[in-house]
Amino acid sequence: MKSKTVSVGLFALLICLLQAVPTFAATASVNGINSISVDCAGTVINLNVNVTVSATNADYNFGGTNYDLFELVLYDGANTAFAYKATLVTVGGSGSYNIAYNIFMNLPSYRPFTIRYFDLSAFPVDFAEAQAGPLLDEFTFDPNDYVIAPCTDLPLLSLPVVEPLADGRINYRDAGAPVIVYGHDGEKGRGLVLYSPQGVPLLQVTAEQIAAVADCPDTNTLIAKAGAIEVYRLSSCLYQVNALSLDGMKTYVLIFDQLTTQRGAYYLSYEQ
Repeated sequence: MKSKTVSVGLFALLICLLQAVPTFAATASVNGINSISVDCAGTVINLNVNVTVSATNADYNFGGTNYDLFELVLYDGANTAFAYKATLVTVGGSGSYNIAYNIFMNLPSYRPFTIRYFDLSAFPVDFAEAQAGPLLDEFTFDPNDYVIAPCTDLPLLSLPVVEPLADGRINYRDAGAPVIVYGHDGEKGRGLVLYSPQGVPLLQVTAEQIAAVADCPDTNTLIAKAGAIEVYRLSSCLYQVNALSLDGMKTYVLIFDQLTTQRGAYYLSYEQ
């Protein structure tokens, strides 16, 4: 299939204030990196990615044309996000595209880099929102494998492989999490129950509390709280848990899309 070239720049910014419809069904698959130009001690990365997409959701309407929103997020070798950029594809479009990105970035600390595409329904304002949608695909590469080797000073870091925990917790990859989150069947339906790493019950969220908040509220809305632990329903229709990190210095953030104990279900977690 013939590739097309799309330039992603100010156009995305022109439509960021238009109303979004929170639906998720699009697909994206990264085929490879065509080129990269980056100074790892600088502030901008230029990236050309070949990606196959299927645009199905009318997330934005601009000039009478509907667009599907995909979000590219770049991670360094420590799995820390350091850049993100929106991609808009005309609804109904399907094929392989060469997409050129010019992105302001934070300084990465390690190689290799990983691209992840998320399916969003609203233009993000920060790194948390940029990752708050279903993960569509990811692709890991070493910037020094390309013609220009701009990041020779960055150490190459290989993260250990973590065996997923199989006790039914939603955050099944987070062995060092300060809170363990389970789906819970109550008398009135599905809820949540949260424990400390030592097994002490911290918070139970009932089906009634969840039902009291819209599935896709206009703004991120608190469902329940106990001390420093908060459970939200996001405007993206996802759930979010905030808890104090084990060292008490940061906030552990867990974002997930369903009240399930099924291992392999989508979730995102990080500390900030």
